[in-house]
Amino acid sequence: MNFEIGDWVMGHTGEGELVQGFVERVNVLQGTLGIHVVASDHEEAVGRAIDVRERGTKKMPEFAFDRAEPILSMIDLALMTHDEHWFNELSGKLRDIRSASGSAEEASNVPASVRNRLGTCSLR
Repeated sequence: MNFEIGDWVMGHTGEGELVQGFVERVNVLQGTLGIHVVASDHEEAVGRAIDVRERGTKKMPEFAFDRAEPILSMIDLALMTHDEHWFNELSGKLRDIRSASGSAEEASNVPASVRNRLGTCSLR
């Protein structure tokens, strides 16, 4: 399978840990991928870059930008990784979705607090 930098992947490390993240580098000669881990069953791996074998890794399904909720989660991830370009891209898609669905009422129905993997955040 051909992997490119930026692909979202899921695989196992040499120690059998399940990791999910995005490809930061591809080493064709050694058959490895450098992955920035965003989720793992080994919590110490989250937020770190690790190498995994290409053959034990698969691409994750493409993300559909059709609802606001998943985009908000991706915006959280863009903020955590300090990726300004990705943040701006996601914010633009979120504006498009909200304007297309007439989300003035959707924005007013936002709960007083939101829970994400970083904790609870008060919106008011």
